This record gives sequence, structure tokens and C-alpha cells, in this order.
Amino acid sequence: PAWAPIHAWRALGQLKAAAAVPALLTLFPGVEEEDDEWVLEELPVVMERIGPPAVPHLAAYLAGPANLAWARVPAANALEKIGNRYPEARADCVSALSAALGAYRKTDPELNGAIIYALARLKAVEAAPLVEQAFQAERVDEIVMGDWEDFQIEVGLLDERTTLPDDDDLVITSPYEDRLPNLGRRKARTPEEKKAKKKQRQSRQMRKKNRKKK
Repeated sequence: PAWAPIHAWRALGQLKAAAAVPALLTLFPGVEEEDDEWVLEELPVVMERIGPPAVPHLAAYLAGPANLAWARVPAANALEKIGNRYPEARADCVSALSAALGAYRKTDPELNGAIIYALARLKAVEAAPLVEQAFQAERVDEIVMGDWEDFQIEVGLLDERTTLPDDDDLVITSPYEDRLPNLGRRKARTPEEKKAKKKQRQSRQMRKKNRKKK
């Protein structure tokens, strides 16, 4: 029975059931509310199989500020997968991801990192100016994607790093750690910045626990 929903999702993907996309999107909050890794891993693949008809729905969900930050991550992942699998949909996927990143000042830094990761996988050179702005504003969690130089390397704007990475306080918590070779490369943080980052992580963990108790 525990596997039944997953088999059902996969069947919908194989059937390219575009009509099921809105219902599947209602499952995305499980990523944040229940730490449901199956939703994070499987539903982007299902959306990839459904293909371009899913793009408008995913774009709207990703851009929705009322949606939980980590619930929007599988939407970003799905747009990247669709854009890479269907060349005719790539421009729409890059546009949707860029539109969501345009709100980087009001968006959770981890979600910004996930969006930038998706753009990097799409080799979205056209999004580089916006990505640079987000990094310069310090609104990107570099554990997810790496830093601005990592992005440039991924999309082909740089051949190699021009500065040394600093991994002395790296804590891998991202679902992307085995998918991006440059993950974790980032500028050195001061002790005060490290303390603030730790406090931010603890605060997120407490919010998750409190939601589960309700």
C-alpha cells in the first residue's frame, strides 16, 4: 500500500495525463510539511513524462508566493527536466524559472538556490545577469547551488574558478549534493555569519516541528 501512490504517479506520467497535473501539485507541500522525499524525487520525473502541457501549471506554482518554499522546489526541478527533455519547451521553462527568480529579494534563499540550480542545468546563459544580481544581494543559499562562479562554470561562461572555494564549514543538507560536482564551493564566512546561518537553520527546523504538532 505504501508504494501504491508512487505507482499511480508513474502511471499518470506514462499516460501523459496532463489533466492530472493540478491534482499532483497539491502533493508538493508534503516536501516541507512531512519531509516527503518521494514527492521531491518522483513527481518531477512524472511531470517530465507529462511534458510541455505541465509547464504553465508548474510556472504558476513556482511563482506563487503563498506556496511553501520547499514545496516549490519540485516545481523548479520539473521545469528543468522538461526543458532538457523537450527542446521546444526550453524557452518557456527558462522564462518560468527566471520569472520566479525575479522575486529573489522576497524569496527564501534555499529556493533561490534551487531555481538557480535548475537554470544551470538548462545552461541558461540568458539568465546570468539575473542570477548574478541574486548572488550579489546575498539572497542565495550556496549549499544548494554553489556560488556565482560555480554557476558561470556550469553554463560555460567560465572555464575554471578564479577564486578558491572555502569548504571549512560545509554541512551537506541538500538533495542536490550528488548531482552537481561543484556543490558547496562558496566564499569564506566570518564567525558572525556562520553563527547567523546556524541560527537560521535551527529556526527552520523549529518551524517544521511546530507545523507537525498542529
